[in-house]
Amino acid sequence: MTDNQNISTAFPFPPAHYKHFTQENINLVKSDSFHSSEKLNILTYLSPPAPPTSDEYAIFGRTWSKTVKNYSRSFILQSKSI
Repeated sequence: MTDNQNISTAFPFPPAHYKHFTQENINLVKSDSFHSSEKLNILTYLSPPAPPTSDEYAIFGRTWSKTVKNYSRSFILQSKSI
């Protein structure tokens, strides 16, 4: 790497799928013809993911529980002070 690197932008470019958030596509998702559309692969970006179905989920390699009873009292007290 060279010592003389130029920064062209302060922030990274947005992901490519942001272009799919057009008013036409949003209206198509809200309509009944969403599942029969030829744009189904594009429109899946516009639908939020389903919530986790199990009591545990993993984020960044750490497993979390949705219920408080699975945590120790000291963990809850430490988290509250943050």
